[in-house]
Amino acid sequence: MIAAHDEPFGDPSSIPTWYVCQVARQDVTVCLSGDGGDELFAGYARYATLAGEAARLAWPRAVRTLAARLPVGRAEGRTRNKLERIAAADAEEHYARFRAIFSASMREQLWSTEARARIDADATAALFEVMPRAWRDSDDVGRMQACDFGVYLPDDVLTKVDRMSMDHSLEARVPLLDHEVVEYAFALPTALKYQPGRSKAILRDLIEPHLPRAVLEHPKQGFSVPLSSWMRGPLAAQLRALPERPAYREGGLFEPSYVRRLVELHLSGEQELGWPLWQLLIYDAWAEAQE
Repeated sequence: MIAAHDEPFGDPSSIPTWYVCQVARQDVTVCLSGDGGDELFAGYARYATLAGEAARLAWPRAVRTLAARLPVGRAEGRTRNKLERIAAADAEEHYARFRAIFSASMREQLWSTEARARIDADATAALFEVMPRAWRDSDDVGRMQACDFGVYLPDDVLTKVDRMSMDHSLEARVPLLDHEVVEYAFALPTALKYQPGRSKAILRDLIEPHLPRAVLEHPKQGFSVPLSSWMRGPLAAQLRALPERPAYREGGLFEPSYVRRLVELHLSGEQELGWPLWQLLIYDAWAEAQE
């Protein structure tokens, strides 16, 4: 997988995608992918989550800043990130912090002193700069969709499917990203796409006569993998060795002591840090492949 991506690509759904493509290639050389549907028609569960959180942005800024600084002991990952989101200045900063795997304070501790002087530790704040001007006056869900369409879709989803499918000489086509479909989807009001408790509403209405209700009402299932279980099981030894690996001891980019802290918090069960630790494992594997 590392070789196929040719970069430190940290989305673990690459693994099931690779296997799905392997199975598909046994019978076909071209397949259709539904990529783009969630971004265009508001299918991600996070839109509902953040719509609920957005009410906190109405709190006075001083109150939100204080809440973000509440003592949480050794908490990292989702706990730390959620608290820091409370202090966001607006909906755009709020979403940028939500999409970050490492919270701002985690990044400050992860980078070495030299690296912090050279790296923009809060680069995710610029996510919304990719949005075409015509979409910037949309509602919060519409802006989140536009951000995902401009960043997450091309830099993660499409990259992943392209690399994993081509590793099996399988071509994946994306009909939902036909330019006329894209233009139509972004011209629709949010209410036709996102409704509380019902994602991709207009697509469900259109296809309802053609599919059984059990399919239409089936919960959304992503290509997730059990990172936390793997890292406390078959990957535990590799994880423990991570702070001593050349990528973290010799590269000058990271603070090995903080990497060790994250490993200990996860292996002890105190925190669920599967996602950030996966990024560190992937970087180590990629760095080793460059030698």
